[in-house]
Amino acid sequence: MYRRLSTSTSSILKTYSLPINNQDINSKFLPKYRLSLIDRQTSIEKLCLSSFPSNNIFIKRDDQLDSYASGNKLRKLEFIFADILSRSKCQHIITAGSLHSNHCKAVAILAARFQRKAHVLLRTDRDNEDEQILQGNVLLNYLLGAKLYLIPKKANIKRDIEPRMKQLEEELGGKDNCYLIPIGG
Repeated sequence: MYRRLSTSTSSILKTYSLPINNQDINSKFLPKYRLSLIDRQTSIEKLCLSSFPSNNIFIKRDDQLDSYASGNKLRKLEFIFADILSRSKCQHIITAGSLHSNHCKAVAILAARFQRKAHVLLRTDRDNEDEQILQGNVLLNYLLGAKLYLIPKKANIKRDIEPRMKQLEEELGGKDNCYLIPIGG
């Protein structure tokens, strides 16, 4: 499923341009690069719902992609990791999610693949002493080398989580060394 990595990041990063007219979009919001993480097409299926008999609703089946990196998560991470890899000093990736977040797992997988250190803030009411915590995605994150930080399940994103991510960024050497990925990407 994954492409063979070369030693040069410039050879795996591709310049990106929108496939539509983008003159009305501020260029600061457009990605410069894309990292090709998906090797194959996924099907598009028509959704037949009795409640919408005359509408044509189609679903892109990204759930058929890589089960380890969580399918559709790869689509957004193609752009996020392209940006990360384009920053030569960036060695730490900081993100957050629920205890068994597929987003956090996908980030940990790609961080390990590209020799970066993932720092994952996980929302839970459990504590470090809970022996049952190291299972599922938490166990995978740990085995992939991610540094895990448990935060309260009810932590507020703006008031608690984002400031903690910024604090961690400073502890790890600042913006040049770190990349913050918001919850869910």
